[in-house]
Amino acid sequence: MTIDHLNRIYSFGIASEIIGRLSMPLFAWGIAKGIVRSGDIRKYIFRLLMLAIVSQVPYWYFFQSHQLNICFTLLDGLIILTIIRSDYNWILNMEYIAYQ
Repeated sequence: MTIDHLNRIYSFGIASEIIGRLSMPLFAWGIAKGIVRSGDIRKYIFRLLMLAIVSQVPYWYFFQSHQLNICFTLLDGLIILTIIRSDYNWILNMEYIAYQ
């Protein structure tokens, strides 16, 4: 990720951009593995939310962007995976019953 951000500033070339772009799939894989290994999903969500909020200010400052940083996207994925894994997921259960 650091290589990708430095490439955005200094433009090292396509090779460093490809290496830097590998970080997002690795972070998403880490979120998916973390949900399996986490003992308390609520604490996991809370910690990722705090990281997203704290890292948002430097993101705004360094990139002069009014978008949310990638931690919020990872948090959305974590919440969606939690809903899919839950016992109270009545939408997927209805689809499962409809296809049987």
